[in-house]
Amino acid sequence: MAGFAVNPWAGLRSAVDGEVPGSYDDLESRFPLRIQGTMMENPHRIEVYQELAISFDTASHEDARAALERLAFETAWHRATVVEERIEGNYVTGGVGVLAFERGEESDALAVRVVLWPADEDRDRTGKGRPRYRVANVVPVEPGKLEVHDYNNALEGFLRDVVEPAGEALGIEIQVSSREQTMTDWTSKEAAEALRLFSAAANMSTGADHPADEARWWKFVIADHRAQGTLHAGLLRQWLVEADRWPPEIASELVSDWEKYRGLLAAYDATP
Repeated sequence: MAGFAVNPWAGLRSAVDGEVPGSYDDLESRFPLRIQGTMMENPHRIEVYQELAISFDTASHEDARAALERLAFETAWHRATVVEERIEGNYVTGGVGVLAFERGEESDALAVRVVLWPADEDRDRTGKGRPRYRVANVVPVEPGKLEVHDYNNALEGFLRDVVEPAGEALGIEIQVSSREQTMTDWTSKEAAEALRLFSAAANMSTGADHPADEARWWKFVIADHRAQGTLHAGLLRQWLVEADRWPPEIASELVSDWEKYRGLLAAYDATP
């Protein structure tokens, strides 16, 4: 990003060594309206793509596949074997195979396809392996794109119509992620607070160009690196735009910086 002439590498090294320039203790008193006003009233949760994994008490993946197909037959969903064959022709699935189910178009929803991928076997308390599948993707049957809420609606429909009844009948264990999540679901509280303070104080037209903003940005980057969480570029950009209200183009620049500095910090950690 264009802006102030600073040496980011020297500054980042100082930050890693615990010499982050700038004061954070009085930030909330210096920016009371931005931090204690609208931004704090925002619950800071965003809707993200849900994840679904299911483990079966049956002895094999074949039994699990048959059970799901049998229960789907009584609903608006049906097994899409042609899709399965096409996917299996392009990918190696260890001889287990994928599962694909489709639901026709409804009055308020597109026709959709749910693809389940075989995952590593789960283990019960006795150590016995159990067949396990996870949802790899939910897509419209016709070419197009599902927005996050449409994706989640389709996934929850499949969960409600097929998976949960199967769970009641077969003792399936269901793991589904929350539809709305917050920054602390992917990184530490320290990193989440550092990002909140950065977004509250920064000039949203210039990102982290100003040295003081850059120092606050580094504090977030370093805290997130230390957390070793699950935050990734897509989630960070979505959060910056939807929760912290950054302009999309500036958010993309910040995410690019985050990826660059994260790689640098990983290399720094690996250096003897």
